[in-house]
Amino acid sequence: MAPKGYVTSLLAVALGLAAGYYALEKRVQRSWLENRREKGPKVVRVDANLNDGICGLVDVEISRLPLGTLESKSLPMMLQIVHPRGVISWTDERCWDTALLVSTSRDSKQYTKISRATLMTLFAITNARPIFKYSSASGHRASYPSYCGIWNIEWPIGQPATATLSPHDSHTVGLDVYPPTLKVRVDKCIEMLAGVISFGTSKVAFPGRAKDAGPFRLEFRKLGFPGSHGARHLYNMVGGKVFEVDLFALKRTDLGPQNQDCREFSIRCLDPNHPTAKLFVPPIEFNILAKALDHLPWSSLSWSLNRGLRDILLAFGSSVMDVARPHLAQILKSTIVQHPEQLISQGWNEDFVRGPMPDLAASSILAAGGNSGDMVRVVVAAAEVFCGNIEESSLNQTHFWQKSMETALTGNGSPRIELSTGHIDDVIALTKFFVLEWSTELDYQLYHDIPMEVLLT
Repeated sequence: MAPKGYVTSLLAVALGLAAGYYALEKRVQRSWLENRREKGPKVVRVDANLNDGICGLVDVEISRLPLGTLESKSLPMMLQIVHPRGVISWTDERCWDTALLVSTSRDSKQYTKISRATLMTLFAITNARPIFKYSSASGHRASYPSYCGIWNIEWPIGQPATATLSPHDSHTVGLDVYPPTLKVRVDKCIEMLAGVISFGTSKVAFPGRAKDAGPFRLEFRKLGFPGSHGARHLYNMVGGKVFEVDLFALKRTDLGPQNQDCREFSIRCLDPNHPTAKLFVPPIEFNILAKALDHLPWSSLSWSLNRGLRDILLAFGSSVMDVARPHLAQILKSTIVQHPEQLISQGWNEDFVRGPMPDLAASSILAAGGNSGDMVRVVVAAAEVFCGNIEESSLNQTHFWQKSMETALTGNGSPRIELSTGHIDDVIALTKFFVLEWSTELDYQLYHDIPMEVLLT
């Protein structure tokens, strides 16, 4: 038997080695965490709201395909397509620091808990639209394809609801001719889904789609949003202040003399037997609609929209856009032909820029509508090159529509735009209307289909 002192010495040595190894391991782990934190903002939980954006960032970059190295492939899929910074090359890495990300395990899978308001925000920034929804005694299932993949929701009866983002299998990194990422503004995506447009010092909310053929009269109600039924619930959920927002309301009317001073438009409605409704717009509301078009936010991707906002603004501005459409198409086609190097430096494929891109931009504008986020990126990129180094405030606020509608009211003809840098404001305003034409509808009340807490994988 070994002496007692010898055993004590061995035990002391073993404890010392263990303590040293533990300290070394902690230093290595701390160094690894510090290196991870240098890559991007820390993510404790995936959260989104109107004021703070996603994970504390109001402006984020999204990619059509998952982006990052093998190390970042362990992140939730959402954090592989939403990035804190933009990149020009697919080999660049811009990932989040998820060392502190709170997750839970269920059925041998890792999930992150998010609110339904956060899920709807993710739908909005990825340009999601409904394609399938089914509810029965067994539960609820739904699919929402988006620019960044397909969102699938499953809520079996008596179990938690899960949301999964599956990347596209129709595109590959080697064949994608577009820049890897594009900027999205989280707050504006939320507002457009809720049907709210900001004028800076005030905001106005739009009604939902007309329920029948009407006729209706558009009525502006000062600070009327809190008394409306519909998008105000979503706006509250994401941190908005409904009591600060004005409202457009559809008020039922008749064809009497009270509407003689109004302009008449046709908008879509929910009646299957009468697909359009008659809408009368008085002069005051007419001017506010023009102001709303001038204050549409700038976006490089189509919106997931409140359908009432889309119906009214498209009906209001289409006649002016149709006159200007050929001129806008020629302007942006020529811009791509004359300045290909600027687009190539932004990450666009050189063969694509010098090949089909000019004609794609022109044909998309002339089509007067469609369903392709790629074509929106093409047109907006050309418009940004045409506008040059312009302040962001000039992109978000124009004067074209208010001037054009004054012309329409006085009967002095339709507006024209020409190939001149003096008409940058016109190109900006018309490009934003083009994005509106190519945007998709998303039900702002889909939160009724999901619980307050969802598991994101």
